[in-house]
Amino acid sequence: MEGEREKRDSLTRIHAPSHVIKKGFTLTEILVAVTILVIAVAAIYTSFKGGTTSWTKGTARMERYLNARAALDMISREIQCAMLGSNIIFRGKQATWNDNGTDRQDDELYFVAAVNHPAGTGQYDLCEIGYYLNESISPSSSNLMRRLDDIPDSTIEEKTGAATLVSNVISLNFEYGYYNDASGGFIFTNSESLADDRLWDSNTDIHTTYYRPVGGTGDPNPSEDELPHAVKITIQVRDDQAREDPLTLSTTVYMPAAEER
Repeated sequence: MEGEREKRDSLTRIHAPSHVIKKGFTLTEILVAVTILVIAVAAIYTSFKGGTTSWTKGTARMERYLNARAALDMISREIQCAMLGSNIIFRGKQATWNDNGTDRQDDELYFVAAVNHPAGTGQYDLCEIGYYLNESISPSSSNLMRRLDDIPDSTIEEKTGAATLVSNVISLNFEYGYYNDASGGFIFTNSESLADDRLWDSNTDIHTTYYRPVGGTGDPNPSEDELPHAVKITIQVRDDQAREDPLTLSTTVYMPAAEER
């Protein structure tokens, strides 16, 4: 019995491993793992960067749209309240001004309307209103200015005390039109077809010459003291870092006071 036990123990010692061999990663395996990790990180970064870029562009697009839309709404409301009278005129003109050494031409509009008093009293009063672009704040981009004066006088084109309404404006355009009875629609004439830098001036016959010919078929003989029947406003803006293409918005304002005259 004892001899058989010793024999089994000796056989166990012969077949049992004297030590356990531990095997590590090869260089090829490490390189493959690192490559897979790099590809995964690059894919995650690309996806994150794409999402961030889309969000940034969307924010810039919304910012441009809201600013331009708010400006158009304000200009439209105030133009609809425009009126004429003694020393009260409506003047749209094309101005040439120096933009960082380059001459630029943009439209300007000056008129008198009953709007909220600039002192913020909540009362409405006749005020001079002017819209125009000022010097560039960046290449090919300007501020849309709004001037409000509660003392209507002969200095309607004065620009002192104006405030910035919208920044990063590329262009501002006003087109003036009249209702043509013969065609049954509005006829607009823009600045490119005029030989004069005034697009509409209620104190002169500039608008009767270009917009409403005396004796024209279906049109009554106009007086010099007249408002346009409609004004088309077009504004082009971009975001402050020019991350996207410019945005162009346009609206047409119909003048109820013109129909009453």
